[in-house]
Amino acid sequence: MNSRKRQHSCLLLAGICLIVLASGCSQQQRPDYASLGLAEVTGTIRLDDQPLANAHIIFEAPDESYSFGKTNSRGKYTLMFNSEQPGVLTGKKIVRILLGKFSEEDDDQQTGGDATDGQDPAPKPATDSSELPSTYNRNSQLTATVVAGSQTINFDLKSDGSTTSATQ
Repeated sequence: MNSRKRQHSCLLLAGICLIVLASGCSQQQRPDYASLGLAEVTGTIRLDDQPLANAHIIFEAPDESYSFGKTNSRGKYTLMFNSEQPGVLTGKKIVRILLGKFSEEDDDQQTGGDATDGQDPAPKPATDSSELPSTYNRNSQLTATVVAGSQTINFDLKSDGSTTSATQ
């Protein structure tokens, strides 16, 4: 009988532990990205008719919120709202295209060190990104209007900085 009580107590204790553990393992709530109406934007960046690899692209809104991407070896990019969610808010954007490294304080924003939600000011390039004319980055003259849904926005840049618009 003593053994039976001990067995019952062990089962009861195990049950209580399971209940406590289960209640502590709540699912982390994910943001409701659908309510933001994010548009999907992809495209290609070319410089002097050649794909521009490893370029950072930023679509910045007037309130300085932004989405970002990086080109692959073929110059193709996909905009990201933050480190886990593709997309960009609709509206008119200033587009900045950057080469090289970013300053140390902005490096976390570009590498996804922080899960930004597009609300931080757009990262500024370090001085070694001057391989492109400033009309494509610091003093960007590039603009694009993002509409709902999916779209392709390409950029055909020139070394002299003469291209100032996107093609859709």
